[in-house]
Amino acid sequence: MDKLICISVFENEETSDIQNCVIPSELLCELGGRLGSYIQLSFEDRNCFNMKNDLNLDVNCQILCRAVPISDSITKSFYQVICNNCVSITDRLGSVTGNFYLSSKNVNILQPKTLLKITLNVIVHSVEDVLNYRENKFGFKESLSELLRLYGVIEKATIKFHSNPFAKLYGISQVIVNECDLHTGEVGKFSSNTEILINEVESEDKRRLMVRSSVPLGGLDQVLDNLKRLLKEPWEFRDAFSKAGAMYPSGVLLVGPPGCGKTSLIRQLCIETETCLVATASAELISPYEGETEANFAKVASQAQSLSKEGPCLFFIDEIDSLCRPRTKESSFVELQLTAQILSTIDSCQDYPGLTLMAATNRPYDLDSAIRRSGRFEIEIL
Repeated sequence: MDKLICISVFENEETSDIQNCVIPSELLCELGGRLGSYIQLSFEDRNCFNMKNDLNLDVNCQILCRAVPISDSITKSFYQVICNNCVSITDRLGSVTGNFYLSSKNVNILQPKTLLKITLNVIVHSVEDVLNYRENKFGFKESLSELLRLYGVIEKATIKFHSNPFAKLYGISQVIVNECDLHTGEVGKFSSNTEILINEVESEDKRRLMVRSSVPLGGLDQVLDNLKRLLKEPWEFRDAFSKAGAMYPSGVLLVGPPGCGKTSLIRQLCIETETCLVATASAELISPYEGETEANFAKVASQAQSLSKEGPCLFFIDEIDSLCRPRTKESSFVELQLTAQILSTIDSCQDYPGLTLMAATNRPYDLDSAIRRSGRFEIEIL
């Protein structure tokens, strides 16, 4: 087989996600496949070129699809293949789309096998979908089983339900295959007897806000260890705290000059504790219009409160001194109203045991004294 294979990869934006691949019948016969055969397309650095710039693809990716043969290719110089990327394996976030040249070595026919057991991670659209899963795990798993019968999978594959109406009904966005009983050259099919083990269910919002890039810190190990306890214990022992009627310290104020590593410390803390980070700064919130700054802050706080229902969440406010100025006789009505509303929103966060408040400032003496009261930012780290 001397011809190159031109692959057009797309995301289905119609009413359903179909795991199909339109392929010339001549090419399918040479591969030893037939109508409905599962095809594995491997996009490797050495044997794959992007048609747009004729450069090697900078990511390793595999796409799994079912063959739909057509009588002829549109050209004699190469084979034209069109496939949907709804089931793929990739080493980067996001999808691979576009037109690529592939070698015949990168196209393989897989043998179907009924799965006996499979372990999955499920990504849903919102925190509400996570809470619905926790309330009805059996019904969710049954619905997921019916949905997955439409697809063939391999280990480490990701199934994306961008426009599947049945998946939208249950709020399912993606399914990631962790482990399955398959060998090389096999593709797994779901049946009513397939045992599905759900390892984790998380929302797209939490997944998007997770910190992934590590930051090296020097001389802050002890501080980091103390902050880990403040972040994890309220969530892990929330039932015990609730029964005892005790409140865990929920607010930490980081004080230091610009560039001393306050924000880096927060990011590293979230990485090591696998905590969702909702971060904001006064420059992003302050508006010249009356009442809009308070509304912006309340909107970000509401997002953090919602995510804390799913798991531990850190709400970080940088440059808090610009939001909570001291209330004095010289303060304007707008400044008084802003400080009062910010403090009221902070107080509302106490009702969420999975939410930890942290703030940073380089002007600790330019803060309203009420910010350091119990239940707010009662722990101060210099």
